[in-house]
Amino acid sequence: MQNSSEALHLVRRAYPEIPLLVIADQVPENDIRRILAIGAAGILLQETVAKHIAWAIPAILNGLLILPHEISESMISGLTRPSRTSQEQRAREKVHRLSHREREVLELIGRGLSNRQIAARLIISPETVKDHVRAIRTKLDVASRVHVAHVAWLARDTKTRDAA
Repeated sequence: MQNSSEALHLVRRAYPEIPLLVIADQVPENDIRRILAIGAAGILLQETVAKHIAWAIPAILNGLLILPHEISESMISGLTRPSRTSQEQRAREKVHRLSHREREVLELIGRGLSNRQIAARLIISPETVKDHVRAIRTKLDVASRVHVAHVAWLARDTKTRDAA
């Protein structure tokens, strides 16, 4: 994020009158505030930019701040939920790095489903589930499926976890 921050500062200084719309693969929660503080008019996520770009550009040109619901919900829940432990926060940051499909698989692992059950639920092959589990283990930097489930548990929404 450091190089990105520097680039945003340079663009902001060079073209202060042009609203900046940041399009990113992922944005960790702690970087959202930094991006907005630099002066970005909004943030869109790469996986959903096609769905939002048509309304986002006119909106920022009219002075509105643009945040997709994934980011705004995260920010609002950060203000309204009880504080997370540093372990829970690290787990959420790691999970944020996963693709949408990997997060779906992670959630189902966290619920205790087997690879076959996950495959049936997501309408994919068990081999594809194994590939996702391998990728999840690598991205989360954990050694086993049990550790994957533990990270899923830590990263879950506090209300959901307390109800379980």
